[in-house]
Order: sequence, then structure tokens, then C-alpha cells
Amino acid sequence: MTNSIEIRNVSQHYNDKQILKNVSLNIPEYSILGLVGENGAGKTTLMKSILGLIQISSGEIVINGEKVTNNRSIAMKDVAFMLEPRYCSYLSPYSMLKYILILSNQYTKESKQEIIELLTQLKLDKVARKSIYTFSFGMKQRVALAVTLIRKPSVLILDEPLVGLDMQGIDLFNKVIKDLVDAKKCTVIISSHQLDEIEKISSEIAYIESGTLASYDTVENMVESEYWFTFESAVGEIPDSLAASCKSISLESDNILHIVSNDTSIFRKVSDEFSSNRILDMRKSENGLRHLFAEGTN
Repeated sequence: MTNSIEIRNVSQHYNDKQILKNVSLNIPEYSILGLVGENGAGKTTLMKSILGLIQISSGEIVINGEKVTNNRSIAMKDVAFMLEPRYCSYLSPYSMLKYILILSNQYTKESKQEIIELLTQLKLDKVARKSIYTFSFGMKQRVALAVTLIRKPSVLILDEPLVGLDMQGIDLFNKVIKDLVDAKKCTVIISSHQLDEIEKISSEIAYIESGTLASYDTVENMVESEYWFTFESAVGEIPDSLAASCKSISLESDNILHIVSNDTSIFRKVSDEFSSNRILDMRKSENGLRHLFAEGTN
């Protein structure tokens, strides 16, 4: 698997304070990485380091095969980012996007249609010629996203892009980003405190805690389910083969088995292991990222 971004033993100091501590992370091509952690954990510092906006104290960062520290302009050639909303309020969305393409020498005879298509995709087509300063905050967020997408980047880095969006706006954002990645056009890093939404859109999650990479895995592996099986008779000994499929497994009483697992076939495995003991009831609850990080990662 090809990596779009490779972060190798990166540390960052500011005065006497260490902001990032030996962070290493490979981000696969055409994936969506959810970057999560508390305020001050180092998420924005890590994104700025990737973008070459701040100088790292040690380590190296590679984007699409190019070291950021060696030649930032080449490494950043196909990278777009939104660390905070960027737009000229006195312009219209259409004029803003046209201006960006002209400045980057990318404006062609097809650009007009491409701008209209992007604004339509972000549901800004009806206000394409209106001044941005008249827009709501959520609409301005969509304009900022359009600004990052118009140059068709291969890497997209977004810091808190869901702030100010209502549920309809978040659903639209998720669809646009997922469509880009599914079409193999972009690799995306998204930082957000909205864990439920990050869980929906991301393929991998990196959890930053006090400047260190505390956890990194696929969403599928990090999100677990909790089960309670009630049997007709006492369970007795728990088979080792079943325990191997569980993060935790225990008896809450003689006939109630409690399991935490991300194995989607756990019901079948429990049924097979206890085929002679009828299951009277099964309850299940989802333990998403919010639950996981509330408990802390180990």
C-alpha cells in the first residue's frame, strides 16, 4: 500500500515546552484520517508541521515521496489545507474560485464549468454571484471548503471543518469528502472534536495525547460493541478460543456472559461454543470513539 504522507519520529519544541514527542505515522493513499485529541494535545501543531508552516525540531515528513524539509514547494504542490476559513468577503464564491485558479496558473476554458459544478456540489450555486460577507457562518465554511478543492489537490488537510455546520451541512461535507476519496482523487486528514462525525467519515483514527501518538488504528478496529448473553443454564468455563476474539469477556452471573469485542461474527462464535446451552436473550450496545476516549486509550 502506498503512503501519501509519512511522519517519521517528529518532535517539536517551543521555547522549553515539547509540543510533539517522537510522532511516527503513515497515512495510506486515498484514506481519510481522523485526527482527534483534547485541546492543546498537539493536533494543529502536527498539521502545521506536515504543511511546513512551522519548523520541526527533529524527524522528517514526506508527502507524495518528497521531503517537506528538503523542498517544501515541491512537496506542497498538490496539497490544500484549511486551518481556518479563507476567503475574500467582498468577492462572490464564483469570483473567489476564479481568482484562485488565475493566481495558480490553472485557469482554462474548462474552469468556468468546473467552478459551477463544485459550487453546485456544495449547494452554493444559487448564491454563486453574491458577496460572501452576506453569508451565514455555515455557508462561509462551505466556501472555504470550495477554496481548498478547486485546485484538485491530492492531499487535503482540514482543521475543525465541521464547526458552524448544521446536520445537513455536515452530511453534505461528509458526502463530498467521501466521494473524493472513493474516486481515488484525494487523501484527507480531518481534525475535529465531533467524534461521532469523525467516526462516520474516517477510515483510520490517530489519537494525539500530550504531544504523543497514543493510538492509531482503523475505525473498524477501534470501535467496539458490548454484548450481554443470557443463557438457559449456567455457562461454566469460558473457552480460550472464544476469549481470543474478545477484548474482554466475563461472567456477570452463572448464566449471563458479558463480552466487549469488535469481531462482527461474535454472535455466531458464542452460539457455536455454547451450542448445547440455549441463548434466551442477547443485548448489544455500540462503544464508539466517544466512549473509547472517555475511558482513555491504553
